[in-house]
Parts: sequence; C-alpha cells; structure tokens
Amino acid sequence: MKIGFTRDTNDREELGTLLEAASAAGYDGLKLRPGQYEEWLDDPDGFIKTYGERARIVTALLVEGPLDAERADTLRRAMRFIQALGGQRVVYCYEAEPQGITPIDLRIFGHRVSTLGHEACDHGLALSIHNHYGFPTMYRKNLRVLFEAIEDESVWWTLDTGHLYKAGEMNIASHIREFRYMIDNVLLSDYGRGAFRALGQGEVPFEPIFGALREVGYNGWITVGDEGSLPLAEAL
Repeated sequence: MKIGFTRDTNDREELGTLLEAASAAGYDGLKLRPGQYEEWLDDPDGFIKTYGERARIVTALLVEGPLDAERADTLRRAMRFIQALGGQRVVYCYEAEPQGITPIDLRIFGHRVSTLGHEACDHGLALSIHNHYGFPTMYRKNLRVLFEAIEDESVWWTLDTGHLYKAGEMNIASHIREFRYMIDNVLLSDYGRGAFRALGQGEVPFEPIFGALREVGYNGWITVGDEGSLPLAEAL
C-alpha cells in the first residue's frame, strides 16, 4: 500500500514547498489539482525544469469538468503529462447535474469514458473516477449503473470518504465491500458541521472504513486530502 497527499497551493513557490515537504514527510506520491499543473499541461519538461527532482513525487493529476470534446482532449493531455513525470494516475471528476440524469445517460458516459480508460491503459496509466459531491457519482445507485457500463476494467474509482459522507452516503464501509474490485485509490477526507475538516476533526467514521479495507484485502493507494485549514507541516 502507498500513501499520497493532495492540497491546494496559491503560487509556484508554495507548490515547490509542498513538493519538497511531502517528500521529506515520507509520502509516496502527490496528486496535483488543476491550478497546480495547468500552465505546464503541454510542457512537462518545463515543469520538471522548474522543480527539478522535487517533481518526481507527482504521481497523479485531478481533471474536472463535463465529458465533452474539450475535456476529453484535456484528459489525453493530462495522460501525456503525468506519463512524462513517471506518474501513475489521472483522477477525473465528472461534472454534470445529478437531477434528471438517467441510467441511459450514465451508461453512455460509461462507454465514452471507457474509451479514455483504454487509452490510459495503453500508456501504462490508470483513469480513476472521483465521487465529488454535487455530481452524479456521489450516489451509490449511480455508481452501480456506471460501473456496470465500464468496459473491461478500463476505468477505476477514487473513493472520497468526505464527499460520500456529505452526500448522505454514510455507510462508506459498505461501499468498499460492494465496489472493492473497482477501487484503486481511497481519498481520505473528513467532513462535519457543514464543512470539510482536517482528518479526525470531522464526523467521518474512519475505523469501520479501515476495517472494511482490511477485510477486502485492499492494497492500492490511500491519498490524504487536506483542505488547507492547517499549517502545511501539521497537515503532513
């Protein structure tokens, strides 16, 4: 099992500090959010030149948006970028209104994203769907339809604990048991009292979550999601 970290930054200098600090703290990888890599999306060599060896801790990218032609192109560019860094994964947050979306819509999306998932596999990468609050993947019923439409294990699931909890899907351990063959990344985030919190300061029941991960023999990535409310050293 490998442990990653993700956190927003405000500028290049702060990102450089995060890259160095995450490595020094013993993390195995770092997931970059859009604002942290977009200016270099077509210039991974420039990113590596800017940050040097610190860039090698980057193992994943987050891409957000509806799956239109523009976003599909962004996902392909993200694959090329993370491959150049020697990373492993592109995490995709599918943005769409959950109200009114039908099982047919989800199946169409599943078939379309499977094409991109196969391309990721061809590059030695994983494409992983993120269950963000406010979008269709926050509900178990939609995940069931989507994963049934995914072709040949081409797309995986980044299970975000805080976003499931906020969506009212509070029995997260049962999600782990049901979708254990789809999970390749567990994003640990905490939520409580109407806001995302530092780990342990919210209401997410982590003990049964880790119990379920042990029960199913999970050995993939665990990524600590920090919302930036604590000083970096303390958060790490």
